[in-house]
Order: sequence, then structure tokens, then C-alpha cells
Amino acid sequence: MNTEGTPILKDGYPRTGFVFYQSFYEALKDIPNEDMMSILQAIIEYGLYGKEPDLQGLHKIVFTLIKPQIDANQKKFVNGQKGAEYGVRGGRIPQANPILTPQEPQANPKQTRKEKEKVKGKEKENVKKDVFTPPSLEAFTNYFLENNFSKELAERAFKGYEAGEWKDASGKQINCWKQKCQHVWFKPENKQLNGKSNNNYGTVTEKAI
Repeated sequence: MNTEGTPILKDGYPRTGFVFYQSFYEALKDIPNEDMMSILQAIIEYGLYGKEPDLQGLHKIVFTLIKPQIDANQKKFVNGQKGAEYGVRGGRIPQANPILTPQEPQANPKQTRKEKEKVKGKEKENVKKDVFTPPSLEAFTNYFLENNFSKELAERAFKGYEAGEWKDASGKQINCWKQKCQHVWFKPENKQLNGKSNNNYGTVTEKAI
């Protein structure tokens, strides 16, 4: 597709001109005229039309030394033409992978340093809350008494959990001791009757702890 200004040519060819460096001339000037003209023609055809020459011997050696510079200039020319095309269109050259998701902005770019530290502090507090802290014997016993279970049963359960580092029979950390007591110890057969408990303070086995 052509636009106003310099036309966009397929693969950059044919060219209306190309750069002929002084180094090219220095490489050719001491070569006999007939050989020099053959190499010069090959350079011109390659620079204007991209035509690969069929050379041998000295001709091929000299052309091989010059060819990389012509290729480099051709690449710059093609890229420049593409830039000119998008410039006329009012845009820029698209990215190689436009599907890539752009970097998302911060959730709150206006958040101050103190506010960020406050948020981090709350996050640390939440982590600390998740860490299990064993209850005191007094709190443990009071919970049993509040639910009408004996002090002796509470002490027995407390000593069992304390000896097991507050882990259950499967070795898992107890996260909520009250829930564990409700599930394991607070059973009808362990209820107090007239200040005493049934069945020698309950029938809970060591495995259930």
C-alpha cells in the first residue's frame, strides 16, 4: 500500500540509490580495470535491485567483504520506510506482540508511605492471629466449669494436650481448643452429677485426645 511521500517498496527493492562508501573504492582501486568493472557492476545491481551476483575468485572475495555493509544499509532503509508509513497514518509502529497484557496500575497509586506501613502492620497482625496460642490452665478449667463439666476432667484434658504440645492424635496442630473440647470431652457421659462426674471423669481415650 502506497501513501503520500516516499512509496513503500516490497523488501525495499528496487532502490533509486544506495550508499557507496570510500572503503568500497579503496578495495577496488588497485584491481585491474576489467575486474574492477565486473565487481562494481555486481555491487550496483545488488545495491539497487538486491540481485545476488554469481562471482568467483577475487571478484567473489571483494564482493563478500562489501556485501555486509550494503545489507546493513538496506535494513535501515526498510525500517525507515516502515516508520514513514506509520507516521503518515498518524500512529507508531505496532509492538511485535500486541496481545501482551500491559502492566496493571497500582491499586492505590496515591497511597502514602505511612498508609502502606499501616497496611503491612495489619497484615502482620492477621498472621499473628492465625498462630495458635495455648490457653492457661485457669481459662481451660473455667471453660469446662461453664459447660457443667468438672475441674478434674479439665485438668486431665489440659495435661494431655500440654504433654502432646497441643496436637491431636494425628499430629496436627490444634487451632481452636474450645472446639476440640466440644468435640472430644463435652459428652453426656462426662457430665457432672451433684458435683461429681460419671465414670471416673469420663471415658475419653488417649487416642481421641
